[in-house]
Amino acid sequence: LPAERIWGEVEKLLLQAERPSVGFRLALDLGVIERVLPELLPLVGCEQEPAWHPEGDVWTHTLMVIDKARELNGDLDRSRLVTVMLGAACHDLGKPATTARIDGRIRSLDHEQAGVVPALAVLERLNIHTIDGFDVRGQVVGLVAHHLKPGAFKKAATVTDGAFRRLAEKVDLELLARLARADCLGRAG
Repeated sequence: LPAERIWGEVEKLLLQAERPSVGFRLALDLGVIERVLPELLPLVGCEQEPAWHPEGDVWTHTLMVIDKARELNGDLDRSRLVTVMLGAACHDLGKPATTARIDGRIRSLDHEQAGVVPALAVLERLNIHTIDGFDVRGQVVGLVAHHLKPGAFKKAATVTDGAFRRLAEKVDLELLARLARADCLGRAG
């Protein structure tokens, strides 16, 4: 199938379904994920630290984030909603390559940067560039690469204006905050 046809179906699932996770689970069961979005397959069974992710593996967490992102962001225009939803689907693609047991804990150090290449592969396969003049591809890559920054800023004693400006040059801060909120709320417990 041409990329546009595949993207059309993925877009419907992400934007029109109340709970896109149902379609993603079915797609996994039917072998569609393996053929159409193979970058998501390693998320299945990829362990996470139970203290931070009591919901289980990265696949389960990602589905919860996708559903939460859809629930929270219906007010966005199409291009920005597509961006947040693709960011939700791709935000932890770097975890399988970086997950290790360190000092008895499951860690995924630098998974944000490791997720950029597989996210780009997804965007390339779906032929996603701009929508209505908005740089969806660039913003999704920025969301993947920086999705932990809002939490890090929140924990920091001080954050300089320059740090915010540098981050704002790389990604739309509103969309980043929306993804970070969905990521935080998209967990069990």
